[in-house]
Amino acid sequence: MGQNPSYQPMREPKILTVEALDDYCLRITWVNGFACDISQKDAIFDKKNNPKLKPLQDIAVFTQVSCEFGWSVEWDTVDIQIGADTLWVDYLSQSGKPEAAKFFLFRLQNGLTLTKAAEVFDMSRRTMSAYSSGAKPIPRTMMLAMKGYEAEQKGLV
Repeated sequence: MGQNPSYQPMREPKILTVEALDDYCLRITWVNGFACDISQKDAIFDKKNNPKLKPLQDIAVFTQVSCEFGWSVEWDTVDIQIGADTLWVDYLSQSGKPEAAKFFLFRLQNGLTLTKAAEVFDMSRRTMSAYSSGAKPIPRTMMLAMKGYEAEQKGLV
């Protein structure tokens, strides 16, 4: 997987460029200059969860990927988009950072910006960014705090 070791955190994932590679991979360059390869093969060939992605099984269609505004990659000829957030979670999961993917999804699902998450957990915004990017491992206490926050939001505590 091509990766740029000089990763700099982003406010929110936004794509600068996208390129289709062999074997249903996308090379994404993010606005902060970080580049990574993200496989979409499993998602494209998963008949149960993503039947709408079936047109991308045609490699000629898959290679026609573009990114106009940075918030998603698109295949205009078949009207398919994959959001930058989804691709970032895919990258984190595929690069062995499942806790970072969980934390990033937690923030999205709970409408927490980095700043708001820092306020909620009484931590620095920089720490929240490091957790969301996978630059810093997420301690077990933070994972438990996330569960507590969700329980509190549901009125369970």
